[in-house]
Amino acid sequence: PILTTLSLVHSAGIIHRGISPQTILVTEKNELKLIDFQISAGRTTGTEIACEMYPGYSAPEQYSSAEWQGTWTDVYGISATLYRVLTGCVPTESISRLGNDNCPEPMVINRNVPSHVSKVIMNGLKLNTSNRIQTITELVVKLFEQPKFNTAEQEPVRPVQRVRKVETKEEAKPAPTGTKSANAKKKKQNNKIAVIATIIVCAVIVIGFAIAITVLAITDKGNTSSTDPNYYSAPESTTTSSAPETTTSNTTVSSDAAPDIVYGCPTFTGALFTSIQDTYNFVKITAEYKFDDTVANGIVISQSIKPDTEITSGTEIKLVVSKGPASIKLPDYTGLKVDQYTALLSQKNVSLRRR
Repeated sequence: PILTTLSLVHSAGIIHRGISPQTILVTEKNELKLIDFQISAGRTTGTEIACEMYPGYSAPEQYSSAEWQGTWTDVYGISATLYRVLTGCVPTESISRLGNDNCPEPMVINRNVPSHVSKVIMNGLKLNTSNRIQTITELVVKLFEQPKFNTAEQEPVRPVQRVRKVETKEEAKPAPTGTKSANAKKKKQNNKIAVIATIIVCAVIVIGFAIAITVLAITDKGNTSSTDPNYYSAPESTTTSSAPETTTSNTTVSSDAAPDIVYGCPTFTGALFTSIQDTYNFVKITAEYKFDDTVANGIVISQSIKPDTEITSGTEIKLVVSKGPASIKLPDYTGLKVDQYTALLSQKNVSLRRR
């Protein structure tokens, strides 16, 4: 119902720009109501008034007043909401994905999500507006679209050879009609299974959406934040060599996912630690920081559980995060003023103390 309503709103030329669990109200009759409509400037950065954004649900074009917005902007918001409903995780903030798009597909986090549904949601979360699903109607059609199954393996293409063929008695015999009818029946049965599977999946999404929004509307209440992204602030590096130090910090994240759902452990190694904290809120993450001369500051060096290992909600995963090199070579200061040299050192995460 909410998708139908949103499509009608778009037909009237109105764009919401703030679709998220915080703006979907569940009534006592379990009806979904879309609330908090705003003018364009109220949901776009760099305008003359203060804006209200929803990190993880706001589209990338909302972070610039020079970008075009339209029905595709609301497609991003509703796709992000479906992502949260199916995985229990908030998608990586779009402005952060522009530099390094490490937002995993829903089926990677929750293996119960069908492949074609996962791909449709990710198409609704495309950063490039021209590559994104453009309308709510198109989104609904693709979600209910029957997935294509390959029932036969394709033979590899071979180069054509001119060979003189001698017909034998066995080849001259027509193919048994029973084999053809059996193949036709098998193909028909596979099509039926595909249709039934699609109907079941879409029904689960609709029902689960209504139930999950009730929970999310409560847990996410008041979680809206400013449009400035949170940046990782690592401990300052020293200018002299020192023994490797390690520090640990526990990041316990409340889980909205059902405890009996089995997930595939994501690949954290090589990812920025801050993006992991914001995205994977269904597990308990313990971070251990250590100096590393080969891995950049804030990047995950290793993880305690191997990728694709089956885990459940609340599983503790220990990550080793790089603090960068323990010591660096100071740049040449010849011909530079104090302020210039201080700025050069700050780029290398080194502070200068004046005496």
